[in-house]
Amino acid sequence: MRQRLHRALLLPLLLVSAACAGARSGTAASVEDAEGGATGGVRHISWAEIDATGDNALTAWDLIQRLRPAMLRPRAFSLRGGRGSPAVSPVAYLDDVRLNDLRSLQQVWREQIYEIRYLSASEATTRWGTGHASGAILVVTRR
Repeated sequence: MRQRLHRALLLPLLLVSAACAGARSGTAASVEDAEGGATGGVRHISWAEIDATGDNALTAWDLIQRLRPAMLRPRAFSLRGGRGSPAVSPVAYLDDVRLNDLRSLQQVWREQIYEIRYLSASEATTRWGTGHASGAILVVTRR
């Protein structure tokens, strides 16, 4: 009798854990696809994409504007969460060195660039410290 009770409880538990494991692996795969697929994902511009633009985009600014304009958009930021909060632009970095502002990306030539990445506010804060309420754009050059 006791053994039947254990089996009756064990079967639903196994089914639930298998379903959860399947859901987690599906989520991980979709995140990978979104960030590293053939187009580079919404947060990444690969060298292949940069090369494919030809000479139509001459600077990092041009490339982002053409391929991932959402990276450049300011995001509303408020400690209170209210409406009408001032928009804050992402912070720009070139090989982990902070640039003056986003317009500084107009001085980084496409021939220098290996990849461009957008880091969320939490990722940027973890990497460089506070002051990244709208995330950061990291331009990695060829070395």
